[in-house]
Amino acid sequence: MTIGDDLTSTTFYNRRIWVWDEGLSYYPYTYRKVESGDGLIRTTDSTYDEVRKLPVPSSVSTKNKKISTQLESDVSTVDYTYDIYGNKLTETNALRVTTEYGYDPTTHPLKSITQPIRAGLSLYQGLTRNAKHTVTQEVIKENNANGSELQKTDYEIDGYGNPVQIKILDDVVVKTSPNWNTAQIITVRFRPWKPKR
Repeated sequence: MTIGDDLTSTTFYNRRIWVWDEGLSYYPYTYRKVESGDGLIRTTDSTYDEVRKLPVPSSVSTKNKKISTQLESDVSTVDYTYDIYGNKLTETNALRVTTEYGYDPTTHPLKSITQPIRAGLSLYQGLTRNAKHTVTQEVIKENNANGSELQKTDYEIDGYGNPVQIKILDDVVVKTSPNWNTAQIITVRFRPWKPKR
């Protein structure tokens, strides 16, 4: 299938995986996408976990080719792994740096993200949620859940799930207007600065 105009075009190469799940159905997979425009052709190839029939790719590779010279770039590949529920567990970028994702073992919403920054140092982002799975606290730590705390943000949530107050590191309070039909009114209060002794 190709879509486009006089300047650009995108061609999708799809195929179907037929399954029997309370009736005959199929999973559509886009295994290649070719985009043309601005003197470049970008080709994106995707592979899938067809055994588990996940609708998201487990690997995505991209390369560019300059039309005028036919020179091609190196292939850039991003790999993904998923749990049995289809939640992303890891993402490994083109530099082979892996970001890890953790989930609540009972209700399965996202609970943590661990992202390497440099050799020997990662940033851990932990999320706390209420009974409705809305994030009420976000904490940033060094390396893991037991690391030194770098930042903490608390969210006060109204009955509709909207944040009405955001508190950052006990130093800044941001209050947002609960009237979401109008422009948000934001006020910021800073704790008085005290010089270090």
